[in-house]
Amino acid sequence: MEGRIERYLRREGGSALAIDIIREVEWLPSLPVSTRARYDFINSMDSVKRSLPKRVYTLSKKDKLARVKFAKAHRGKNVGAWHFQDESTFTLCGGRLRSVICLKSKGKPQKPKDTHSSIRVQIWGVMSADGTSSMERLEGTIKGKDHLALLLKHCSSDGECVVQDNARAHVAKIVRAGLRNIDIDVIQLPARSPDFNPIERVWCRIKDIVYKKNRTYPSLSDLESAIIAAWNTVMADTVYLKSITDDLQPLFTKIIRNGGQYV
Repeated sequence: MEGRIERYLRREGGSALAIDIIREVEWLPSLPVSTRARYDFINSMDSVKRSLPKRVYTLSKKDKLARVKFAKAHRGKNVGAWHFQDESTFTLCGGRLRSVICLKSKGKPQKPKDTHSSIRVQIWGVMSADGTSSMERLEGTIKGKDHLALLLKHCSSDGECVVQDNARAHVAKIVRAGLRNIDIDVIQLPARSPDFNPIERVWCRIKDIVYKKNRTYPSLSDLESAIIAAWNTVMADTVYLKSITDDLQPLFTKIIRNGGQYV
């Protein structure tokens, strides 16, 4: 079974460090779950996570054409004036040090049950290259009316340009109808294109700070305080924000050259 995981990692580009750590995990052969479940659990371990290949979406021909079209339409534009918006989910343990119970049903192994990281909080945020930003904790799953209210509250400046993905709440009818009455220019990203949204990199950096050294939190209030502190730290680094925003124009050129494929 270890050999299957090692071959999977090598095929997907996993480093030697990840493979060596997997070899040392003695419980792998006896864990009563599938190879995929074992890989997912190992991937959640902070010591291995950074050396594993990142998840890459499978792009259809339609997706690639949409990405090329978007890149051509916005190449050369002033992306520094854009405001990038998205949500991210945080758990008490960051999904890294999870308590896993291996269940059996009628003698058949089941997938691990997560007993800790199900306690979570979702954060809505918007940022720009100059450090202008806002964030807010969401109560439950975000819906169209919630997203519209957040846009009106945090992005209501005249002529403001907001970039967002095509999540269901972002493209709901109530959102489209509400935006017609205000002077906000919304740029809709093509499907499966998180690389076009710099705030995704911001969320990753914030989580690196929040969960540094595998830190866990006893309560959601402690987690929320850590998120706010990390957000303020990242937003104060305008050099970093400008650099990840300026990366978009070279990225657009590469996307066009590669026919919409990830680079």
